[in-house]
Amino acid sequence: MSNADFQPAEEAASTVRALGESAVAWIVERLYEAHPGLMAQFGQQGIARCREDIGHHLRFLQAALDSGSVSPFEDYVL
Repeated sequence: MSNADFQPAEEAASTVRALGESAVAWIVERLYEAHPGLMAQFGQQGIARCREDIGHHLRFLQAALDSGSVSPFEDYVL
């Protein structure tokens, strides 16, 4: 994939930025729904750490999209 094929990067970065904490909350909810044992194992502290981790991932992916180069995004996702 070339950078020319990655035209939606600016729009995607803008969407990630706009969704912010609501995207993090949605992802964490889906994760805990899919893996109900996580709550029993890690409790509320696990949710807080998970929110932090997901936030870091989304910020990195947003920065990769902002860079205009597809390589950092592809490398991170893979």
